[in-house]
Amino acid sequence: MCGRYNIVTDAQALMDAFDILDANLKAKTYAKPRYNIAPSAPAKEGADGASARLTRVPIVRVNKEGEREIVDAVWPLIPVWAKGKVPKYSTANARGESMAEKATYRHAWKHRQRCLFVMSGFYEWKKVPGQRGKQPYHIQGADRGLLGVAGLWEVSYLNEEEAVLSAAIVTCGPNALMRSIHNRMPVLVPPEKYDVWLRGEPEQALALVRPFPAELMEAYAVSTRVNNPGFDDASVIEQKTDR
Repeated sequence: MCGRYNIVTDAQALMDAFDILDANLKAKTYAKPRYNIAPSAPAKEGADGASARLTRVPIVRVNKEGEREIVDAVWPLIPVWAKGKVPKYSTANARGESMAEKATYRHAWKHRQRCLFVMSGFYEWKKVPGQRGKQPYHIQGADRGLLGVAGLWEVSYLNEEEAVLSAAIVTCGPNALMRSIHNRMPVLVPPEKYDVWLRGEPEQALALVRPFPAELMEAYAVSTRVNNPGFDDASVIEQKTDR
């Protein structure tokens, strides 16, 4: 799975990476790095009826005019029938092998509501024999550039007028690098294939649901500070050193 990631960039770099021309995008705040992005938490039932903690992230999709755009979406995906509320079961990730059949993601897949998540890197946790707790790793591209990760987007309505845009990360089996850390990984889409994922026929998009070449990625151990989403600073992506 992919349940935590980071975005360390600025608006211009983001537009360059995803070939987007949007004068309004520069007004958005991408200058502030987000080192420890966790999915939204479902609302807890209580006397005050507290709402969910919502996480909004930038996704790239094709708009009605056929152009790429960057919009903010709630992560994880809120199913079309869920009345705009984050479900109690995890929808942060959609398994690429079954997303076309699973009720939660079937509507988005059928209607070609495909998107790209913007990432600088993501985190995964590895079981280490004899060690209490799992060891977190930071995974990124070998070139340290922005990653375009396959996703699905959905619209669910809180009421007749208020719509909630949300998205899920598509995952697949691991490559050789990830296999030593975890048994799943996000589907990383090569830049030259962005349009195939965003606009292509379903069979073309499905052909991209495969492990990214391990030689184009790198991973290193980081501090367990990343375990707590409240820690959102550069220390969570620093390489762990044995002292």
